[in-house]
Amino acid sequence: RPAAPEFVDDAVAWAQTTYPAAHLDVADAGEGIVTSAIFWGVVDATRHVPSHEAVLLFDRAAFPADKWADMIGSLGIDGLRCEALPDAPLPAVRVATAWGDVRDELGLDDAAADESVSRLKEWVQDVIVDSKVCPFTRSADVAATGLEMAGVRPGPILYPVCGAAGGGGAALARVLRAFWGSAIDLLQEPPEVASTTLLGCPAFAERDHDAFSDMCDAVVKTLKHIGAEKELSLVFFHPDYERARVEPRDAFTHGHLPPQNWLRAYVALTEGFDEAAALTDAQLANADAQRRAPHTMINILRSEQVEAAEAVVPWEVIEPEAGRRVRVSGARVYAKNIYRFAKEAETKTAPDGYAYLVA
Repeated sequence: RPAAPEFVDDAVAWAQTTYPAAHLDVADAGEGIVTSAIFWGVVDATRHVPSHEAVLLFDRAAFPADKWADMIGSLGIDGLRCEALPDAPLPAVRVATAWGDVRDELGLDDAAADESVSRLKEWVQDVIVDSKVCPFTRSADVAATGLEMAGVRPGPILYPVCGAAGGGGAALARVLRAFWGSAIDLLQEPPEVASTTLLGCPAFAERDHDAFSDMCDAVVKTLKHIGAEKELSLVFFHPDYERARVEPRDAFTHGHLPPQNWLRAYVALTEGFDEAAALTDAQLANADAQRRAPHTMINILRSEQVEAAEAVVPWEVIEPEAGRRVRVSGARVYAKNIYRFAKEAETKTAPDGYAYLVA
């Protein structure tokens, strides 16, 4: 339960006295997604106070502020420190950043944001829809089509834009703020009003796969820390997406394609072992094109819709190597995509130089 108002007031007074130069906020600690959105908003706020520090109080006495601080530390975000404050009247953390008064280098105005959305929608139509990557997306504007028998109604796709630029710690923190804010925006609406979200980050980690991978790891760690996988599922995209560079390389990881060395086992399900064996490594690598969007992007899905789709597309058992059997979801959809991109695709290059494949 939330602390009584007088206890919150006492904690606020303590923080104002102990850290007079810090930005101060109180987080609703009863809902992990809300807590996360508030936290990353507070991190961003440190850019605008001279001390570049903030204190965040959590409104529930049992909230594990020490574990929260440890999780933030494990993200390894350059220039960000987070420590629990054991002497505070309520659970609290102190946040300090070394980014200075970092301005939004991109400075996206409405026209530039609209242009990035238009480019992303064109890619969705070309690759996700026309190349049949997702059988439940049949336009760039509506998702969850074809799941009505599973109790899921189609609904609009949201296209928010994050203005984070570069690939450093300040930019990553801004992506995390945009991610958790977008998650709230999605979940506060019914699916028929907001079905799924494509969060575009046009200037984040451009041509920088390592910064992209770090972002993916950070988002997934924050998601798992609060157990939000029950509500949200993720898919990551980048212009230079390479599954072989994503860790772990020989196991599933949240938000990414199956490992590269599992792809023949997938193809064997639908095309047979001989056809799968005949594919070259270069052909199989074309599967990465499914995730090569015009810019960094996170697809935020409702987990209930993913589960409904998995019920429609049966689970299968594949054998990626002799003696190793793995049960996987959506295997035949993946198999068809892998084979189609390996055998039937042609290259289409956009003016800015990224390349993707269209069947």
